[in-house]
Amino acid sequence: LMDWRGQGLSDRTIKNKHLGHIDSFNEYDQDLELVLKEVYSNLTKGEVFLAKSIKVAEASKVIENSQRDINIAFINEITKICQKLNVSIYDVLDASSTKWNFLPFFPGLVGGHCIGVDPYYLAEKAKKLNIDPKVILSGRDTNDNMSSFIGELIDSKLKRSSKILFLGITFKEDVPDIRNSKGIELLKFLKEKNHKIIVSDPFFETLKNFNYKNFNNLVPKTFDSIVLCVPHKFFLNKGEKILKKFLRKGGYFFDIKGVYKNKKIDNYWCL
Repeated sequence: LMDWRGQGLSDRTIKNKHLGHIDSFNEYDQDLELVLKEVYSNLTKGEVFLAKSIKVAEASKVIENSQRDINIAFINEITKICQKLNVSIYDVLDASSTKWNFLPFFPGLVGGHCIGVDPYYLAEKAKKLNIDPKVILSGRDTNDNMSSFIGELIDSKLKRSSKILFLGITFKEDVPDIRNSKGIELLKFLKEKNHKIIVSDPFFETLKNFNYKNFNNLVPKTFDSIVLCVPHKFFLNKGEKILKKFLRKGGYFFDIKGVYKNKKIDNYWCL
């Protein structure tokens, strides 16, 4: 029924629960539409966009997230090829970005409760309409398997039972949300390889089922490797020099999102 594009709001809200006691959208209600437009206009400085129907609004949301999922999946697949060729995906993207119409997407873990979920809703609806959603599900499959792909690459460089400092487990930077976190999948993968893992994330004081430590209580020169999984501003503000202090001599620095790819760090790895 209604959508928005503007600052301060990171997602769309069309669910019944956000609209008070309204139980049905079967009939168009212009008065309600105007009231909602006024409400959302007070919540954002951006434009409030009125979709032509609830179906249009919902379709818009799922295809936006699905499109992003597919674009990232393509880059993740190219990343796998580059790994086999011993070529940096970031060097390839830097070169490709010189073309005026190249779209800037980057490799990595795709989780959360929007991009990692909406494509399945779209695919399910497609199947009910007798349409085979090959592209949608292929992208999902690629992204869903990235945690194990990255995990294998990390494990191949480590000795058995290595002690790992795992930094950040939320589904993306600077949010206290671990729903559908692919970082947790990566952590579990490494744990299954019998590595000893300490987790630290500034958004949590403690975490059930994880060996957790507050960052301020970490001891220097303790770890065989660091996995910077989610580069929260907290970690970036510390800087790579502070983070490296926790490594033993010869320890690996695994940078999942490549935030320090242009820094000179011994035994540094990124995609």
